Amino acid sequence: MKSSKTLKGILLAIVTCSFIGGISLISPAKSTSAEANPVKVISYSKVNRPKQYQALDGNVYSNAKLTNKVYDASNFQTTALSVTKSATVQNQQGKKAVYYYISNDSKTMGGWIWSGHLSAVKTPSQEKANVNAMLGTINKANKKSHHVNMNVVNHKVGSDGNFVGMGYTKL
Repeated sequence: MKSSKTLKGILLAIVTCSFIGGISLISPAKSTSAEANPVKVISYSKVNRPKQYQALDGNVYSNAKLTNKVYDASNFQTTALSVTKSATVQNQQGKKAVYYYISNDSKTMGGWIWSGHLSAVKTPSQEKANVNAMLGTINKANKKSHHVNMNVVNHKVGSDGNFVGMGYTKL
């Protein structure tokens, strides 16, 4: 009697394992990785005038087919990145997207990132022009109230190329 209960338990365990194994073979888990969803590269082009960008978010891939993620772009949000190439790709649903090849100044990291995950870096001269334009607007408003007018005379750039600060003079 005891052996028949043990035999039934073993048979139940075997049937259960076989059933679960059979289900997993019939319906394999779906993968959301880039390897499971390849893209077709439609065209490549070289960027004639490389621009500086910063990564906002997203993944950086080793090739334009997006098959191998190499970096998380959020780790490079404060790094100035140069764009030197672009690729237009098409996914399996027919949607097109533009990916840029980015690298840091020392070329120690690089890869392909979706263009929507990049933001153009303003140069110090652009920043100075923007601040002068704002100050000009303020100065026009202040002329009526006799406030001191100011202008940007110099600006500072950090070792990473990012804007740090500026000095002012009275007009």
